[in-house]
Amino acid sequence: MSKEPNHHGTNPIELLCYRGPMDQDFVVATAEKMQAWLPADRPKQVRRLVRAFIEMGQNIQRHGADPSGRGDRMAMGTIRLVEEPLGWSLIAQNWIASAQMEALKAKGEAVLALDGPGLREAIRTTIQAPRQNRGAGLGLLELARISDRPISFHFRDCTSGLIQFECCIFVARDSAEQTHA
Repeated sequence: MSKEPNHHGTNPIELLCYRGPMDQDFVVATAEKMQAWLPADRPKQVRRLVRAFIEMGQNIQRHGADPSGRGDRMAMGTIRLVEEPLGWSLIAQNWIASAQMEALKAKGEAVLALDGPGLREAIRTTIQAPRQNRGAGLGLLELARISDRPISFHFRDCTSGLIQFECCIFVARDSAEQTHA
């Protein structure tokens, strides 16, 4: 974690890059630290970044596959926070079982097709659905709501039976930079 982020630079600056086990204690402690070192003059953006960080960390915990093959189910992943001239990108990467890829891709593409009112309605409907039917859908919807640009996601073949999933959101420094409903 960078201790002194440059809030006015023109080059992207990596403020946080963590790769390793992802448990609830790590997610909570890091979210608290983020609130302390992100710019105090942007409280709304800081809250949104922290909410997205927690959502991404929990998604890694709940839906990630074990890349070690040991079966100990310690959720492993990478989360990066990058400060850019117009705002911040938050990127999460983790492994999923290859059998999960098509369903996750379909959910992601459905989220990308929603406008603002459609996104709000999809969140309401998903929250009202039985818990076992939510899957990764609610997390992607929440990330889309937080992001000022359409979320991006990618899949890469990694190892036998595993796919690396990457999801990225963007929080604009100023409302004039928002490009997503």
